[in-house]
Amino acid sequence: AINPITAITCLKNGYLLKIPELKRLMRQICLEGVKVANREGIFFDFDVFEETKKIAKLTSENRSSMLQDIESGKKTEIDFINGAIAKIGKKHGIDTPLNNMLTVLVKALEKRDV
Repeated sequence: AINPITAITCLKNGYLLKIPELKRLMRQICLEGVKVANREGIFFDFDVFEETKKIAKLTSENRSSMLQDIESGKKTEIDFINGAIAKIGKKHGIDTPLNNMLTVLVKALEKRDV
């Protein structure tokens, strides 16, 4: 949830916790991912959203790798993160509108100088 939002907004990781709308978006993205993981038989013994918030806080001054890739005109890892969630969700008939949208938007940013 951190990487694609920061890549799209050009914000440092910590700002995601300061803006209520982005914090809510992070939560919803995490929930989609957990739903897909659970269907794959992967279960977490921790709250994924809480852990994501901790990571954003610990790396609050960082620019995510995905943001750095976009800034450098490089391909990102979006297909292996949110794209994978969307693809596996589709396989199981699970709607993942946020992960789909993030994948499309980040891929558009990758191509903006083409």
